[in-house]
Amino acid sequence: MVKAGPIKLGIVGLGRAGAGMHCPELDSRKDMFQIVAVCDVIEERRNKMAEKYGCSAYQTIEELVADPEVEMVAIATRSVDHFIHGKIALEAGKDVFMEKPMCRTYDEALKLKEIAEKYGITESRFGNGKEDCILCGLCVRVCKEIIGKEKNSTDNFL
Repeated sequence: MVKAGPIKLGIVGLGRAGAGMHCPELDSRKDMFQIVAVCDVIEERRNKMAEKYGCSAYQTIEELVADPEVEMVAIATRSVDHFIHGKIALEAGKDVFMEKPMCRTYDEALKLKEIAEKYGITESRFGNGKEDCILCGLCVRVCKEIIGKEKNSTDNFL
């Protein structure tokens, strides 16, 4: 069954990438995405975006993923936090769009792939204005070809 209407999205991280790149792109795709929740540790940022979008605002990702209205989570936090934030969202059963880099290591990427498969996370697509990015439970399939190859587990997974 295909879902009717826009995907209800929660954005985690409202700095340069979240507020500066994701939100403007999402504004141009209102037929596809509706921002229903935002999350940032900085109160001023989350309140400003909550007012702009008329949506819920949360201080922690755990609060955001507990919101039943959120169908997909866009992770736009610091790169070092991508893995843990992606893991939290996946384990809550949410589809996830991961800002790059997806993870710091290949092992982290494999772990996210495993979690996505465990929870049956599906594939979606999103364009950031520069190139299409794959959304599939933390871009697990973005690098499907790479994941299938041997790679040093200490290499950065970009």
